[in-house]
Amino acid sequence: MAEKQVIHIDLDQALEVLRKGVRRSDVFMGVGLNSSEHEPPISHLLAQDGQQQIHLVKQELTGDEKTHVAKEFGKWIQTNGLRELLESFSTFMSALYSIIFLIKQSQKQLDREFNKCRPEKFERMGIGAQIERFSQVAPVSDGDVKVIRSLNKARNCYAHRHGLVAQADLDEGMVNLPVFWNALQFQIREDNGNVVSGNDIFGRVFSNGGKVQVAVREQSKDFGLGSELIFEKQELKEICLCVLSIGERLFRETVSVAKSAGVLKEAVESNLDDPKPV
Repeated sequence: MAEKQVIHIDLDQALEVLRKGVRRSDVFMGVGLNSSEHEPPISHLLAQDGQQQIHLVKQELTGDEKTHVAKEFGKWIQTNGLRELLESFSTFMSALYSIIFLIKQSQKQLDREFNKCRPEKFERMGIGAQIERFSQVAPVSDGDVKVIRSLNKARNCYAHRHGLVAQADLDEGMVNLPVFWNALQFQIREDNGNVVSGNDIFGRVFSNGGKVQVAVREQSKDFGLGSELIFEKQELKEICLCVLSIGERLFRETVSVAKSAGVLKEAVESNLDDPKPV
């Protein structure tokens, strides 16, 4: 009798792919954007000239040129930060999809669609197509799909058009490229039912007290044809947290699939309060 094959699935390792990607994006965008705003401007020279005396760029820049370089560097940081964030999310989705595939395979539950889109094919798909396919094997909200697809459109605009919105970035019939994400918003509800939220909370005295509440609000930013994709640092922070939250939800759904199949020995939980090095 052939020995039964045992496959070990490490869900925590899959989750760490997501968490590490979000941490790297957050930290490196912070370092990069803060550096782009540093005064006096940081040297633009990659290395001092050697014996060859080959100059790829001017050795000395005027004040205006230094400002221009710093501004362009900030855009470059946003481009690569968003790229790393979404590529990490794509790798994370591929890991979860492979886990669900293995579970279904072990239960002899592979349907025609799974055989048409095996893990190796899923890995080669674009992020927008990946989350659409993932939503067919585990519950994913329409809102989460919309957010990831819009962020991927922004990433493609950065990658192919240096962040300048072109017709290729717009859906049919649209005049703007909308980018969506979710952000936490704190608010205080007073005894009389009045709700104070956002920056209005700060510096305000609540004589009769109130209840602190946390709400998730959809944020959006529209970029017109020919305009440039630029996000504020706070918006980038919110986008990082939003992608992490979406990934956490996909992770929990994958855990549910594993539990239903009876292949999960113990509960697997994420611990967002345990930051680790990038």
